[in-house]
Amino acid sequence: MSGEFEKSAQHGISATRWLLAPMYLGLGLMLVILLIQFVRDFLRGLPGWFQMTAPELIPAILGLAIVLLAAHGVLMILHTGYQVFIPGLRPETEPAEGQGSPDFTTLRNRLLALAISLSLLMLLRDMLSGSASWSTPGATLLAILTATALVLAVADWFRALSRRHL
Repeated sequence: MSGEFEKSAQHGISATRWLLAPMYLGLGLMLVILLIQFVRDFLRGLPGWFQMTAPELIPAILGLAIVLLAAHGVLMILHTGYQVFIPGLRPETEPAEGQGSPDFTTLRNRLLALAISLSLLMLLRDMLSGSASWSTPGATLLAILTATALVLAVADWFRALSRRHL
């Protein structure tokens, strides 16, 4: 009886991952919206870009790069979600190479690097357009994200070092 209950509980808990499916679909649609935004901003700015000087053009380029990096972040999250779903769909088969258990440490590091990059690009864009300085909340966020990344990198380094000495 205990074995049946345990198996039913495991199946029920595993099935709850389907509650996330609509959210992942929404993120997939956000990729389409980000693509439309990128194309719209690109086409809207294109005629004027040929008359701009490089210092005037750089904020527009940074704006497009921000949309691209945001889309890249959504794609990373979707890929990790895919890795969570696939092994449970076909338990009788081995996961293909590159699939299986997601490496959340790698995802954390990539998303943190992405957040730092986005913060830096937004701050640079705003500084170049004259609407921000190093004393703005964006600069504070960038400093906090960078400090967090450094602390986590040191923690990962110590963990790896301790594993080598065991």
